[in-house]
Amino acid sequence: MREKSCSAVNKHDILICILIAAATILFILNFRIVKVTGNSMEPTLSDGQLLFVTTHTSHLKSDDIVIFRYEREKCVKRVIAVSGDAVALKNNQVYVNQIACTDYEYNGEDQEFTIGSDEIFVLGDNTKVSLDSRMFGPVKLEQVLFKCVSI
Repeated sequence: MREKSCSAVNKHDILICILIAAATILFILNFRIVKVTGNSMEPTLSDGQLLFVTTHTSHLKSDDIVIFRYEREKCVKRVIAVSGDAVALKNNQVYVNQIACTDYEYNGEDQEFTIGSDEIFVLGDNTKVSLDSRMFGPVKLEQVLFKCVSI
């Protein structure tokens, strides 16, 4: 009697294991799950909420939510201006390209910024408590760690 060969099944199993390992490695290299700390993005994001983020941070645009390093902290904020945009902080208001951003307040000295090709301007949705670009100016793109994929 002839024995059945298992080599076809084994090759198939090995291929599936390799594909699962490759997919896992690609996921680990490109995506993370990050926990929000603080309330500077309320009501959009809450303290303790989990975010699905990507390490691909090129091609940022206004309204993207990013996580970046500021001093020794990781901060989560909304991008409101990108390369070439003009930001003015005046009359208790934030303006981007001369259009008032009515969701954001500003209570400080008048300031103006032209966002460089390697910068973004970020604000927290909870403007009353957020430490953001209104205080420390534009953020360098090299400081950006993640971009939010899903809330």
